[in-house]
Amino acid sequence: MESGGTLSCSLTQKRALLRRIDRFYYGAKLGESHEPGPQGCCSGLEAIGKGLSVDIDPPHSEALLLVVGDAGSGKSSFVNALAQELVLPTSDVQSSSSSSALIRERKRRALVEWVRSRDVAPGSWPRLLTKAAGQFPGWSFASHVAKGCRFVNGIWMDGIELAEVAAFDDLNEEDKEAIAWLAAKADVVVVLLDSQQTMPSESLLKWLTALAGPPQCPALQFVFSKADLVTRESDRIRVIAKVSRTLNERLGRGFEILPVATGDVGAILDSIEAAGGAGDKASLDEGTGRKYDAGRLRALRAVQDSAGQHLEHGLQALRRDCATLSAAISAHSQSCHPAVAKARPRKALASQFGWAGIAFLIVTALVPVILTEEDEAAVRHGMSIGAAMIALFCLAIAVLIGSGAVDAAILAAEENGDQLVIREQERFLRLVARQAATWESGEAPGGASDQSDSSADGAGARRRLAQPDGDR
Repeated sequence: MESGGTLSCSLTQKRALLRRIDRFYYGAKLGESHEPGPQGCCSGLEAIGKGLSVDIDPPHSEALLLVVGDAGSGKSSFVNALAQELVLPTSDVQSSSSSSALIRERKRRALVEWVRSRDVAPGSWPRLLTKAAGQFPGWSFASHVAKGCRFVNGIWMDGIELAEVAAFDDLNEEDKEAIAWLAAKADVVVVLLDSQQTMPSESLLKWLTALAGPPQCPALQFVFSKADLVTRESDRIRVIAKVSRTLNERLGRGFEILPVATGDVGAILDSIEAAGGAGDKASLDEGTGRKYDAGRLRALRAVQDSAGQHLEHGLQALRRDCATLSAAISAHSQSCHPAVAKARPRKALASQFGWAGIAFLIVTALVPVILTEEDEAAVRHGMSIGAAMIALFCLAIAVLIGSGAVDAAILAAEENGDQLVIREQERFLRLVARQAATWESGEAPGGASDQSDSSADGAGARRRLAQPDGDR
């Protein structure tokens, strides 16, 4: 539910806030921060959670639009249009060629092509792909997907990621399982239905049935691709109605199927720019004047809305995780004292026996000096032996429990270091909570200077947290 001043800010401000929430969790990635000090995952909420063995679930800072469809349905053209990349689509003739060069090329082609904005940190994996790799350790193709990410300069790509999935007939069971997990976590799933095919493939329908089953499934959108190739309006209506009935029977609910053309990508981008301020489908159609752009524009609007809605979820996660980590830090602080308290008496006892042994050694040395008379020789001899034996006994006891004294000193030093770290962690969490409250009150970052000023305290706390104890 959209409430409060935070969600009244512009989409650009929402994305800026999401990036800053992301930095609270993961720290400043390489190339992102001009501040000196540590960068990377060593300086954020995730690192604190790992150190305390507390599981936290960082929110997504990017909205994911997943594009699926049968082979030749126009997925690449659809993604290229949204990403504003003028890339020529692969022709159907070449796709059906059986030459060895093309076969090798198709084998090298990624099962999932990920498209990201050039503004993201270079070398970083998409967050959702990282989680998928952790969820499916045997899915080795995740690294190939990450290395093959395509970076574009599209003005609509800020806070948005696109992923194109290969035809399901080309996937094995392991790939299907991992991609199904990705699809369930995506914000929008766009299904391209080829107008040149009578019906979607059975493998695609089965996959969609499983995806649409859970209550918390992603937003499903269906697009009738290559609609301009069906010249007769009656034929187009008949094919769409047939596919719509099939989807209703298989998925249990109806879906609006919007057309999309194969036409010029440049014209499509002009249409998207013209409809940039429109919110509903009628306004989009009015702004474009092209009835075949409705499918792309609907998908673009849906993923942009999802990117804005991530802010509310991000603030909720930030409040929840700060409270969880604060409780864990408090429990850890209390658990540090009993171990030291139990070890300190051993240190005191070892010190007492040591000093007693030294005292009796001094007595042993002084007895011959004090008792010098001939008749006191026996007494002097007895006292020297007794004092020496007592000294040796005390020193032996001190040595036996001396390891306890060393342990107590080590534990005391560790306690002092832990307390310094705990204080820094508590201060960092207070800064994060205070900043989250500021954002919830509706104060969005207005510019670069505002962002750098408000993040200085948090950056300083993270730097102190990552420094060795001796440097503080």
